[in-house]
Amino acid sequence: TEKISVEGDKQNGQLTFAQACDKYVEMKSNILSPNTVREYSLTKNRLSPWFVEMLIDDISQVSINKQINELSVRLSPKTVRNYHGFISAILGTFRPDMKIYTTLPQKRKSEPYIPSDEDVRRILDEVRDTEYYVPIVLACYGMRRGEILALTPEDIDEDIVHIRKAMALDSERKKVTKSTKTTDSERDIIIPQEIADQIR
Repeated sequence: TEKISVEGDKQNGQLTFAQACDKYVEMKSNILSPNTVREYSLTKNRLSPWFVEMLIDDISQVSINKQINELSVRLSPKTVRNYHGFISAILGTFRPDMKIYTTLPQKRKSEPYIPSDEDVRRILDEVRDTEYYVPIVLACYGMRRGEILALTPEDIDEDIVHIRKAMALDSERKKVTKSTKTTDSERDIIIPQEIADQIR
């Protein structure tokens, strides 16, 4: 395993979990989306102080279980699973020989609210002459928030929107425009001419 030096001669297992987090984010900064880098940086601060101050070599399955148990008191099962995934990624990088077997909180069945056609019509009527009208129409056509924020007149041909980029916040909360989340997210959609004209 490659030894990663931090603060002089500290190597892999002698890093605190917090230091390993910073090193992990630094190693992935050009690969992950700005939003993911920002979220990873924030995640470290949301874990328990006693856990992030532990040396990587001292972290055991027991300490992971204790941390997950503490998080489960105040966070949703999905969020706890995300945090556990983050912890596992850090330990997988700096202690690749460690096997992690954690019992995670049971997932909750999600029943998302799906607005009816009447709901959508009423919302559009309510916002028709406001700054929210165009973004809400675009959302109705399946565009994500970041894609709408990154949209410029150059992305529109007649009534076709070419979706190739999205806007997100980086680790310093600055807006950055990047490629879409996946190549499958690149797509073209047809919108009403009225909306295309309003965007221009």
